[in-house]
Amino acid sequence: HNMAWGSESHWLGKYLSGELRIPFCGRFRWSHLPGSDTSTKQPAIVEHSVCSLSPVSIGEPCSVGAALIVSTVSFQHSPGGSARPLESFVRYHLRKGFARILLVIDDASDSAALGAARMFPSSRVIVKLRSDALYEEQRVLCASFAKLEPLTKVDVSARQMLDAELAMSLAPDLGCSWVVCLDSDELFFTRQDNVSSHFEELSRNGIDQMTYLNHEGAPEAEETEDYFASITLFKRHHFVVPLTPAARQGLRFWMNRSHRDQFMLFYDNGKSACRVGLSAKPRSQHLWELPLGCRSCTALADPRRLDLEGYRECHDPCILHFPVCGLSWF
Repeated sequence: HNMAWGSESHWLGKYLSGELRIPFCGRFRWSHLPGSDTSTKQPAIVEHSVCSLSPVSIGEPCSVGAALIVSTVSFQHSPGGSARPLESFVRYHLRKGFARILLVIDDASDSAALGAARMFPSSRVIVKLRSDALYEEQRVLCASFAKLEPLTKVDVSARQMLDAELAMSLAPDLGCSWVVCLDSDELFFTRQDNVSSHFEELSRNGIDQMTYLNHEGAPEAEETEDYFASITLFKRHHFVVPLTPAARQGLRFWMNRSHRDQFMLFYDNGKSACRVGLSAKPRSQHLWELPLGCRSCTALADPRRLDLEGYRECHDPCILHFPVCGLSWF
């Protein structure tokens, strides 16, 4: 709601009393009061709109709709030393009702990523640093450690898979029933206010893993500080593009821009949410390997491995991928 008043005491009082939880976002209009001496007095807030960025509802411990995001992040060599996209990544997912976010920062000296993560409550955003202590924790908790650890020095995918498996192990104590592994240039996009209802629906339907369509962002400007804030153009996944002459022409336009005749430049096999407590192991950062008897569904009608029984139409939620959306991020 928008309100007008002559000082900041209203919203500041709510913050101090705990009524306005942190983190929060807001839009403010500042102005000098009528008759005030603009040379000596600070401007006052005359209009605002604020809301909490804490999850809309995280449910009870281990609520069937409570979900955790795990992301392996590095902003050590980001343009200008900025981790602005990480702020947007965390803010968006908290606002959409994810109960917890686990950030595994690849380098303990990554001050940009650490600074961005510390802007948010530690009860919601858990930070772990790549270190001997982390590897020891993963050795104890991750069944895939012996297989993946030798690859972690040179292969980010191996680190992501270990981090995802660690998140799966920690999730019950964090009150979460689902784990989603995302890169820090991806969003779990939905038009719904809260993701909890989606995960509750999956649970009601006996679905243990859901794989979502991914759509790929295309740069619209040469430079951007925050690709989440500036990119609005996406290549829709080709599995959901109608096979009309105009669509074929559009597909060919993008394929001709690639030296390898590719439409999607990075990946086209989606990202998955997996239910906690199944002893699932990461097959990749995209998919989990489930025990026999578990049900896995996918929104990808992939003719290369067509799974009619597992296909489940799902356009929302989906994954929005923002890869190298600015020359300095290349």
